[in-house]
Amino acid sequence: MRGIVHGATAGAAVTFVTSWFLPWMADTTAFPLLGHAFHMWYLFLFDIPGPGTGLEIVLMMLLGIVAIASACFSAHRTAAVTALLGVPVGIHVMVRDHPGLESGPGPLVAAVALAVLAVAQAIAFRADLGHGWWSTAAGALVAVLLAVTTGFGGASYASARDVDATRSSGTGAVAVSAQDGVLSGVTARDSATGAERWHYRSRGWRFPAVKLSGDGSTVFMRVQRVDEQDALAFDAVSGQLRWQRTLSAGSSWQGLPGEHPSYEFFPFGSGLVLQLDAEHVRYFDADGRESTIQLDKDCGISAVGGVRTLYVVELCVGVFQLFAAGPDGEHRWTTSAPDLRIGNEVVVADKGDTVVVTTGGQAETVDAATGRPRG
Repeated sequence: MRGIVHGATAGAAVTFVTSWFLPWMADTTAFPLLGHAFHMWYLFLFDIPGPGTGLEIVLMMLLGIVAIASACFSAHRTAAVTALLGVPVGIHVMVRDHPGLESGPGPLVAAVALAVLAVAQAIAFRADLGHGWWSTAAGALVAVLLAVTTGFGGASYASARDVDATRSSGTGAVAVSAQDGVLSGVTARDSATGAERWHYRSRGWRFPAVKLSGDGSTVFMRVQRVDEQDALAFDAVSGQLRWQRTLSAGSSWQGLPGEHPSYEFFPFGSGLVLQLDAEHVRYFDADGRESTIQLDKDCGISAVGGVRTLYVVELCVGVFQLFAAGPDGEHRWTTSAPDLRIGNEVVVADKGDTVVVTTGGQAETVDAATGRPRG
């Protein structure tokens, strides 16, 4: 029996140390989270996961160290008590709300490891029974298996807890809006009745921005996720997630979404166009396949439109140009639009055989096939 106790204690200690390298929140291990815990964001927001969670993580670490060290020195009562105190701390880190962060299995695995250690030390304190190497190995194996199994369960719990999604079997047009909070995402409502049709929200998203494709079949969303930006596409009728792609990593925005220029994106047919830089745009088709379209040199982007052809209004040295490309990214033509006024909102209207660019009360009409002006 003593061998089982020793094996369970050793297995729990190893599992507790290992848990700190598992995801605790937002696919991040415990150690990097401590670096964020006490750092303050600009404006009025605390950086994730916040000082309260950081103190809990530190407390759990200290309790685990004391419990493991006490077990090594055969201070069974101290080891059992300190390990038992660490269990509720780990569970609380797991179940508490973390705005902007998904949960992870790390704290639950750590809590289970401390629970196994506490039980093993309590048994060792109450009795001095037989021993054997086989029972040591068996105890270690049981402890590790229990913690790993609990980790998978914790991950499943976190996944179910961190995403709130519904589906719809309705038909007809929808209107979409962004929801920002502890769970952020998109809500689609029936255009005729205003009743909710479906929604998709996640704990790991911040500053969502949503748009509906021109044909009304696809909902596009752009969100900040911890230290990356993601783009997502949903079926507008059912709410089914079609694809999700990472746009950039390591570029956490600390202000408001309306102030961030990179939040501008343009539905194009059943796909999505995003500005990459002054001379390139990124295009995602209906299945999420990505391509890069090169624009004319040294021109900024003022507007994007189109249904079957991508039209980009460029501003080049004080003069508007209209750039046309196919869905495959191939450049078709570029034409100037010198009569349009700078400093007003630009609107691109795809009329099929013609394209109309309007700004400041003035309009330019060009042939969709050739780019030549039409009177």
